[in-house]
Amino acid sequence: EIDVSWGALPYTLIVTIPITLTYSLIMNAWKPIIRPILWGLYLGVVATVIPYRLFAIGVSRIKASTASVMATLEPVLAALWGYLFFAQVPTIMTLTSYVLIIIASILTSSESS
Repeated sequence: EIDVSWGALPYTLIVTIPITLTYSLIMNAWKPIIRPILWGLYLGVVATVIPYRLFAIGVSRIKASTASVMATLEPVLAALWGYLFFAQVPTIMTLTSYVLIIIASILTSSESS
């Protein structure tokens, strides 16, 4: 049986790792990092694999339409966390786009139920 929950993750890594390494070598961005392997493991596991797997597990427990509506709210929640934890203030245009995303999510979820 093929585990499709990994989706595009392997292909994403195949593309992003060479680009990131090339950029860091050209810009000498790797020198300030004391233990780059630890940062790489952290970014690879904590910021990529764990969230993706949790999302895949969640999708297997709910309807695909519900999961897709919830996925559209990710940028809105990311902006909320940025505001709460890092004092990043969104622009009016950004706030407008978030309101539109929320309205579309509500309309879509009410149509599917």
